[in-house]
Amino acid sequence: MKRYFLSKCLAAILLMAGTLSLSSCLTGDLDKAEPITAYNKLTGVYSISGKVYNYSGSVTWTGPPAPVPVGYTSTVNLPPLSPKTATVFNGTTVWLDFADFVSPDYKYIFTTSSNFASISYDLSTVPSTNFSNISKYVVSYIAPTATTKASFRVMTHYNDNPTGTGNSHIVDETFVQQ
Repeated sequence: MKRYFLSKCLAAILLMAGTLSLSSCLTGDLDKAEPITAYNKLTGVYSISGKVYNYSGSVTWTGPPAPVPVGYTSTVNLPPLSPKTATVFNGTTVWLDFADFVSPDYKYIFTTSSNFASISYDLSTVPSTNFSNISKYVVSYIAPTATTKASFRVMTHYNDNPTGTGNSHIVDETFVQQ
């Protein structure tokens, strides 16, 4: 009887240990499951501020600290899209909605060093292939600690045509963890 009880307990432990959360939503491939790490200091809700500057045609810009070029034809204020939620991908990478695109296909991919001392970012596959002349700048970054929430400002300059013959856009977005 004791052996039967121990084997039942062992089976229950193995079953629980073998359970793994999977997500295919972030990969864009519904047939591919990716494990989810349960903890990342950048995960959570962020208030956002900033603008998207839209131009007619291409614009040359060297990036910060140079000012955003004049001559933009319109702007989009980003605070009405606040808050945004950072979704964990793994222990050092999170995904956030890119600019004013409210689509699962347009994401920032923020990656930190293992100690969260630095941050960098890329764009998900759809904007990376549909846009051209993409320049990415981390303007500022405050790392999360036990007493401080993360905050960072990024600026992205891109052309909305993969051949570079479209219109330029500059996204200036600040994220403050809540």
